Amino acid sequence: MTGPMLATACAALALLLASRAHGAEVAPPSAGLALHLDASAAGSAPGPLERWNDRSGRGAHVVQSDAARRPTLVADGLNGKPVVRFAGEQYLDGPAVLPADCREFTFAVVWRRTDALGAAVVCEQADDGPGRRASLLTVNERYGFNGQNNDQHDLLPYAGGQWNLTVMTVLKNGMVRLWHNDARGGTGASAQVDATLLKVGSRCFRLGAKAIDGGERLRGDIAEALVYSRALSFAEVKSVNEYLAERWGVAGKGGVETMTIERIDQGPDYTSKVPHFTFGKTLDEQEAQLKANPLLARFRESRAKLATDPFRPLYHFTSPESSLNDPNGLCFWQGKWHLFYQGYPPEDPRQHWGHAVSADLIHWRDLPYAIYPKPEECCFSGATMVEPGRVIAMYHGTKVGNMVATSSDPLLLNWDKVTGKAVIPQRRSDGQPQPFGVFDPCIWKQGEYYYSLSGGTVPGPDGKRTRADFLLRSTDLTAWEYLHPLVEKDPYGLVGDDGACPYFWPIGDRHILLHFSHMSGGKYLLGHYDTQRQRLDVTGGGSFNFGPAWPLGVHAPSAAPDGKGGVIAIFNMNPGKPTPGWDQIMSLPRRLTLSPEGDLLQEPAGDFASLRGARTQVAETRLPANQDVRLEAVKGNALEIEAVIDPREAATLELDLLRSPGCEEVTRLSIYPRRGFHYWNRGGRPGNDTVVSLDTSRSSLAPDVTSRPPETAPVYIPEGEPVRLHIFIDRSVVEVFVNGRQCVAARVYPSRPDSVGVVLRAVGSPALLKSLTAWEMMRAH
Repeated sequence: MTGPMLATACAALALLLASRAHGAEVAPPSAGLALHLDASAAGSAPGPLERWNDRSGRGAHVVQSDAARRPTLVADGLNGKPVVRFAGEQYLDGPAVLPADCREFTFAVVWRRTDALGAAVVCEQADDGPGRRASLLTVNERYGFNGQNNDQHDLLPYAGGQWNLTVMTVLKNGMVRLWHNDARGGTGASAQVDATLLKVGSRCFRLGAKAIDGGERLRGDIAEALVYSRALSFAEVKSVNEYLAERWGVAGKGGVETMTIERIDQGPDYTSKVPHFTFGKTLDEQEAQLKANPLLARFRESRAKLATDPFRPLYHFTSPESSLNDPNGLCFWQGKWHLFYQGYPPEDPRQHWGHAVSADLIHWRDLPYAIYPKPEECCFSGATMVEPGRVIAMYHGTKVGNMVATSSDPLLLNWDKVTGKAVIPQRRSDGQPQPFGVFDPCIWKQGEYYYSLSGGTVPGPDGKRTRADFLLRSTDLTAWEYLHPLVEKDPYGLVGDDGACPYFWPIGDRHILLHFSHMSGGKYLLGHYDTQRQRLDVTGGGSFNFGPAWPLGVHAPSAAPDGKGGVIAIFNMNPGKPTPGWDQIMSLPRRLTLSPEGDLLQEPAGDFASLRGARTQVAETRLPANQDVRLEAVKGNALEIEAVIDPREAATLELDLLRSPGCEEVTRLSIYPRRGFHYWNRGGRPGNDTVVSLDTSRSSLAPDVTSRPPETAPVYIPEGEPVRLHIFIDRSVVEVFVNGRQCVAARVYPSRPDSVGVVLRAVGSPALLKSLTAWEMMRAH
C-alpha cells in the first residue's frame, strides 16, 4: 500500500484511535454517506415501525404507510440493543439515495436471515431494466450482489439465524467485493459484473423486499445499515467493520477481521478437507492400497449403519455416506463401468465427484472420491470420454468455469486437471461475461477436434429463456473456440427449459442429446448430426419424467455409448421424505436404442437377473370387469415383476403395488389402452398412443411424505400387441418399463409394514392376464 491509499489508511486509523482514547463512540466515515439507519435510533417505541429515521443528515427516512406491512422494532434484539424485524410480508421504502445511473457505491449492513430457503432481499435501490438494481441479495444459503441480469449473488455462504456484518463495495469497472464477519470468523470474496450494465435505477430505496415488485421478502432482522455513493477504500472498509463490530458485538472468535483486497481478489482457498490419496499405476498396486484405504473403511461403516433405514434401497445405487446428486461421467474403461456422482463428504459438504465401479452395471463397488474441488469451489456435473490410453472428464467448476481432468490408471483413481484452472473460464480476461453459457459440459471427439457442449439458455419469446447447448471445439483440451448453439431447430423444447447436464452420443443411425431442465426435468432430442455444419437437425424428442423433478421424481441423466449402437443412461431420483444421513438414489441403468421407425426404446440394463431370489409364477388368469384380483402369492417391497396383459376391451387396467390389505396405502399403475394422442403422421402406423400413469398420491400415510402428481406418459403399442410390463420395486422406488418403449418411475415411502400386496383390476370390461412372474430381489451391495 503506497501513496494516497497509505495516507487514507493512516488518517482513518488516527481518527479511530483518537475517538477511543477520549471515550467517544467510534464513527463511520462521513464522506459520501447517503443513508444511515440505526435501529437504536429508529425514532419509535418498540412495536410496529412506521418510520425509520435516517441519521446521515440527508433526511432519507424509510417509511411504511400500510400498517399491515410495517416491520417490528424489537427492544432487545442483539446484545441488548433494538433491531428491526421483518417477518416476510414487511418492508420499508424511502427515496433513492444513490444518484441515478450510479456505478460506484458501498453497502454496510448488520443483518441476519432466520431462514435459508429461496431468495430474499436485505436492501436495495432499483428501477426496471437490466443493470438497474443494486441489491444485497440472499439466495438459499449464499449471498452477494444482484444487479438485475448482472449478478454475483452467490459470493459467500451465510447461516440461517446467524448475525452477519457485511460491507459490499461496487467499483466502476464492475468489481464487486464483499467483506463478511459472523460468529464463525471473517472472510471475503470478489467477482466481476458487466461494467457497461452498471446503471443503478433511482425509483426508490427499500429494505426487506425487492423495490420493483415487492417479492423476495426478508424473514430476519436488520440492526444498522449504511449506504455510500462511492466505493470506500480498504482503510475505510476496515474502520466501518470495526465501528459496526464494536456497536453490535458481531465478530468472529478472534474479533472482527477485514481481509485485505489482495487476499480477497486471490479468491477463496477451496482446498478440500477430505483426505486425498495417490494410488499406484498397476491394478495389483491399486487393489492392495484400496484394502487399507481409510476412506473405504469409513464407507463400509457408513453403509452398514444406513442399511438399517427401511426406505434405503437394496439394489438401486446409493451413496456410501451422506447425500448424492447428479450422476456424472458414466463410462466403460478397461472392462468395467465407472459411475461418478456429486457426493457430499461430511467433513466438507461441497460437491466432490464420488466414484463407483461395476462389471455389470448392478453390483457397484465404492471407490474413493475421484475429483476434488480446487481451484473451483464445487465440482458440478459433467461427462467423460474414453480414448485408447486415457479417460477425459469435463465438468463445471463453480466460480471458475468448465474444467478438464484426465486419468489413465486401471481404476481411474488418480486425476490430473489440465492447466490446473478452468479451460473455459466463467468470464473473459477483461472480466466481462462470455457470449455463451458456461455450465454443465459434455465432450466428444471428431477428427482432429474435441467438441464440447456447455449448458445454458438464450432469449426466447417475450424475453423468456429457452434451452441452448453451446458448441465449442479444441485441438488440445486447453484452448477452446466457441462456434454456435448445437441445435438449429427444436420443436420439442419448452420455454423455460435450460440445457443442464447434456450428453451427446450416436444412437443407431442418429444422435441423441440427453439433458436436464430445471423447470421440466429430464429430456432428450433425436436427430441427424450434420458434421460439416456442426448442427443437430432434430427429428424427435421426449421426456424421461412426466411431472416435476422435485419431489420424488426422476432428475438428471448421465449416459455413455454401449458399443453396440445403443446408449446406457442412469438418472438420479429425488427424495420426498427426510431420511437422516442420505436422500437421493440412482435409477436402474437403462439401455436406449432406436426402433426401425426411429422411436426411442428403453429397457432395463445390467445383470439385474443375478439379484433374483425366490420366484413366483402366476398362470393365465381372467380379470373380471371391475373386480380386484389379489395375487396372494406375490408380496414384497423388493421385487421384480414381469407381466403380460391382453387388455381386450377394458377401458383401464390397474395394477396396485405396495398395497396394504385395506388399500390404505397403494401405489397404482394405470394403463389406458389407446387413450392417448392419435398420430396421423406416424409414418404409416395407425392408432392412438396408450397412456401409462404411475400414481403415488396414496403411497404413504406418513405426514412427512410429500405428494406429487401422477407420472403420466404416452407409449406406442401397435394394434394387437399385449401390454408388457417390467416392474422393479425397491423399498422407496418403483420403476415401470412398458413394452420396451417407455419408462415411468417415482420414489415412494409406504409407512405400513403390510403395504406389500399386488392387486390387478380391469375396469369396464374383462381383460386377460396372460402371464406374470415375480422374483424377490436381493441386496446388490
